[in-house]
Amino acid sequence: MAIIEAAFVPKITAELVRVAKEAASVYGMGGIAAVKELQVQHIENMAAILQEMYTACTKTERRRLFDLYKKLPMVIEKKDEAEDRLLAIWLSESFEKSKFISETTFDNLLKVTQRGLLEGLNEEGMAKLIQETQEGLATWRAKTIARTETHRAIMQSQHEITKSMDLPPYAREWVSAGVRARKAHKKADGQLRLPDTPFDVDGEKLMYPGAPGGSVANVANCRCIVAESFEDEDIAEAQYCTTITPRQPPTTQSEHSSIEKKAATLRNAAPL
Repeated sequence: MAIIEAAFVPKITAELVRVAKEAASVYGMGGIAAVKELQVQHIENMAAILQEMYTACTKTERRRLFDLYKKLPMVIEKKDEAEDRLLAIWLSESFEKSKFISETTFDNLLKVTQRGLLEGLNEEGMAKLIQETQEGLATWRAKTIARTETHRAIMQSQHEITKSMDLPPYAREWVSAGVRARKAHKKADGQLRLPDTPFDVDGEKLMYPGAPGGSVANVANCRCIVAESFEDEDIAEAQYCTTITPRQPPTTQSEHSSIEKKAATLRNAAPL
């Protein structure tokens, strides 16, 4: 996952810098109206980047899952409907997500121009302000976008492909990212759910970390993962009720260390 994330940060950064430079260039010729005309191309460019990134996540996760479960007799590696379905989903979701990203980009540009007007900047000063402020944000935004979207794509791919693999009955366990995880995500650590039952996280129903429908505050930069368990007692617990009382967050250093060790062990099986 980290390899995919790192590979796409420069691509997203380049697109954000490109639109900032063009906005600075055209503002003097047509003001904010000219800047807004850049939005269509920005959406198309971001959609292409996201679709490529999502597809890489799905193919990587598929290879990981088949390598992980290939010793099970019922698991036969083949091109499955889940992968095809995911690739079709990415085609539409990349466009929708790019529109959201673009709206943020141009909201930022509008705020910058309003600031420039209040400061009484001329066209040259406004162009300089636009370029400097937006280029400064580009790397930070790119990292956030890449981290959040690769994680979501990996988690969604894991969920869909695992369900399609004819595995023995299993439960899914939410594993928090450890001491750096959100408080609500630490509380969710250890929740067990059946494949089609969502986790309860900070008052929201999430099928997996980063799931669509979760609030930005609940999914952005999330590093939690899901682990499949074939243990009878875990399956029984997942079946017992649809809502399991979350375990209490760790309070001691030893408890923190235990969670970190568990998360690290599980992540060793995931793509880096």
